[in-house]
Parts: sequence; structure tokens; C-alpha cells
Amino acid sequence: SATFRSALDRMEEYPEFIYSFSTPPVFEWIKKTSPEMFDEIKRRVAEGRWELAEGWWVQPDCMTPSGESLVRQGLYGQRYLMENFGRYSDTVFNIDSFGHPATLPQILEKSRIKNYVFCRPEGRHIHLDAPLFNWKSADGSSVLAYRDDSPYMDTAAAIKGAEECPYDSMKVYGVTDHGGAPTKKSIDEIRQSKNAVCSMVSGFFEGRSTDYTVERELLTGDFGVYANNTGIKALNRRAEYALLNAEKTSVISDSDDRERLTECWHDVLFDQFHDILGGACIKEAYSDARALYGMAISTANEITHYNLQRVTNQISMPGKNPDNAWNIVVWNLNAAVYDGYIEAEVQWAHEFPWYSGGIALEDGDGKRYECQIIRERSVIPGFRSRFLFKAQIPSVGYKAFKVIKTGEEVVRQTIDDPWHISTDIFDVTL
Repeated sequence: SATFRSALDRMEEYPEFIYSFSTPPVFEWIKKTSPEMFDEIKRRVAEGRWELAEGWWVQPDCMTPSGESLVRQGLYGQRYLMENFGRYSDTVFNIDSFGHPATLPQILEKSRIKNYVFCRPEGRHIHLDAPLFNWKSADGSSVLAYRDDSPYMDTAAAIKGAEECPYDSMKVYGVTDHGGAPTKKSIDEIRQSKNAVCSMVSGFFEGRSTDYTVERELLTGDFGVYANNTGIKALNRRAEYALLNAEKTSVISDSDDRERLTECWHDVLFDQFHDILGGACIKEAYSDARALYGMAISTANEITHYNLQRVTNQISMPGKNPDNAWNIVVWNLNAAVYDGYIEAEVQWAHEFPWYSGGIALEDGDGKRYECQIIRERSVIPGFRSRFLFKAQIPSVGYKAFKVIKTGEEVVRQTIDDPWHISTDIFDVTL
């Protein structure tokens, strides 16, 4: 709030001053806490004094999230800008992200983005013949990209560096390392320079072109961010898959879960902010990050469960009571056929007679599947049966099985010495 207030005040004092900022979650904070300021920002956007220079939900880490998440950064970011300001952004200002995959120009171009600004990897990690270049993906998509290799400097140093540069250069200025509203001193230094002018980020790219083309990923050599805090990275991947599965089940069951899923995506995309996902935040920040991921995963799993249960209720099962106490439906929400091992567990007591014998399955076509009894979650003998079997499940589909009691005796091996395991096949000492 203080940063935006300062930027708006500078606009009153300096008619040439332009401010560039566009992060929807921060705009939402302002809208909820200071609606009058939000309306003032909207007026400045309409005047062309406040630039919407991001087009994404946040400035994310671009190497750890899935490609789908990067698509959603553009989808939800651009949608927010259009709904609240009546325009899209043509520029992603992602100055502080640690790396950028070679597929990104394709995603950017399809998100209405023409220009891309970054800092890392710096020149000490990857050499570029020039800071301005056409960045091209394998499919031929491209954006005009610019690397600002030295954003961490005061305004005077930035102006001096620009004056010594043989070509026009973009310099980021403001309070803190890059992003706070500038001081009056900074703006006065720009006004006194013969070669420096206030500009929009997209304005810097306007009318520029280059023959220099880069076709590669841009990855920092400081790899700590890809090893730090593996727990938060694992939560991110779990959340991504949970949301994608929930969306598939919404389509399968013809349910309208868009509002809840959109809120979940907003939380996941926020947690993909480069310092959060890169493990570069202070320890206390991760309590909130884990809570956001947990809320998204829990909500997505709930949506998935209800949607699949709704459809499962309409499936004609292969087994009928009383011959078959249980039927099992296995769903595969992946884009490929699943051909592998599956675990399942059924309960006997107290609805049915206690049972501790062998289990087999049979599908609707009469194909039989042998099962191996494994340790139950609840280890009261005869209370439940847990078993392992191998089957093929069609992509984004299901297969139903009936559970058959074979009556075979199950031999449960006990281990007297946990450090020594011996079978007919092997002998292991730990």
C-alpha cells in the first residue's frame, strides 16, 4: 500500500513519471484493503501512466513448475487484467526468476505476450552476444527478449552505465533491489540526465528488432534454488496433479467446479513465486506456503472424489450380492494407458463374515486377476483384506472388478530376526 501510494503521489508531482507493475494477487490486496486506491490505479492505467507489465499471476520460478502451470500463469494473469483494467499485457517482466525453459516463448506467444525481460542467468553464467534478442522455441514461436544483467544498482549508477553503453539499454530503478516506487531523488537524477528518460517496459521494445536469435534454455549456474527445500517442491507437484485430475473429473461428471478450482490455481500459482518455490525465502514464509498448497490439494482431492463417486454410482458392476460382497472400480486419470500394479483393500467385519483367505478379481469380460495378499492398514486378522494385482486401465477411464473369495489359505511369514531375511530365493543380512 505504501509503495503504491508513493508511486501515485510521484505521478502527481512529475508528469513524465511512469510506473510499471502488474501482479494480480497484490492488486487484490489493495482492492480489499484500499478500494479507493485501486480505483485511482485503474484511472492511471487508463491514462497510460501505470503500465501493466507482467501478464502473469506472479513472477514465478520457470524451471520447477509444470508446463501447464506456466500456461495458467498467463491464463489467470491476463484474464485478471482484462476483467479489472480492460486490457491485456504484451510484456512479461520476470526480472528475478532463476531460469527460463526453451519452451517458454511458445507459451508466452500463445498468452498474447510479445516481450520478455529477465536478469538471470547473468553473463557470468551464459554468454549472449547482445542483451536484446529473438528468443525462439522449437516450434518456431518467438518473443523479443531483453536481459538486464545489472538491476541491483542505484539510479545514478544505472544512468552512468546507460550513458557508457553503445546502444539503448533498459535500467530498472526504485527503492529496494527492484520493484519499490522510486524516490524524488531518483526521478530528479533521470530528469537531469541528457540520455535517460522514463519509459514503459513495452515502450522500450516498441519499434525495435534484431537479427540475433537464441534457441536454448536460459538456466542459472547458481543451482541451489533447484535443491533447496525439496518438501515445498514436492507439494507443488502434488498440487499441480491434484488440480489437473480434479478438472478432468469435472468434465467426466459434467460438474461445474470452475470457481473453486480457479481459487485453488490462484493459490498454487502464488506459491510458485520464484523465491518461494526456489527455497530462497525465510523459514517463516513456508508455513503459509505449505498451508496454501495443502488447501489446494485438499479441495482438489475432494472435488475429484465426489465427481468420480457420482459417475461410479452409475456403473454396472460385474459382481452381484450375495455372491460378491465387494466390487472395485479403478480410475486412471492419466493421458496414457496404465499397465501396472494396483493395491486395494476391502473390509469384512462387521457387515460380512470375518475372512482371512485368498482373493482373486474378475472384470466385466470374465478375465481373472490373481492377487497377492499384503499387510492390511488395520492389522486385526480377518477384519480386512488388502491385496496387490496387475491390470491395464484405459487412459482417462476406468475398469470394474468383482472380488472373489478363493478360500485359499494365506501363509503369513513372521520375521524373528528383523536384520536377517531368508526365503527360497534369497538370503539377506542387514
